[in-house]
Amino acid sequence: MRVSSAGVAALALAAGLAATLSFSNRGVVLESEAGNAAFRDGTYLGRLTAKSGNAPHIAVGRWSTDADRNSYSTGYEKAYPQTLDTNNQAAHDTNAAFRDGKFLGTLAAARGEEAHIAAGRWATENDRTLFTEGYERAYSDSAVQTARNSHFRASE
Repeated sequence: MRVSSAGVAALALAAGLAATLSFSNRGVVLESEAGNAAFRDGTYLGRLTAKSGNAPHIAVGRWSTDADRNSYSTGYEKAYPQTLDTNNQAAHDTNAAFRDGKFLGTLAAARGEEAHIAAGRWATENDRTLFTEGYERAYSDSAVQTARNSHFRASE
């Protein structure tokens, strides 16, 4: 079996690209960054700070060279907002007011009732907003599902 030179070149190019880049769910990270201790440290502390809900604080003084300080800052600045976005969505979806709204919205739609958002029982404006979002999302999702189910039953 003969292998064409174009096929070998394509394989070599793919291997070179794979060696240069590492893909993760957090974006593209250059191997030179992933192998850099300052970058990894910045990434780790950026995630840790965001997960704990603290404001960003890039403490580059722990690294002695400008290159390491830049790598640390780059890692921190990449990891902090990505982790913060992930945590905010998870906190939003697990908030008690949001979950209560989803439950009551689903219940009202299942009973065939008109939407009635009674968010006044929540003390803060943020909780009332989250309750309303949860209720509206669940009510509309349940109403669509109920309509689909009734359509399928009618066609049987």
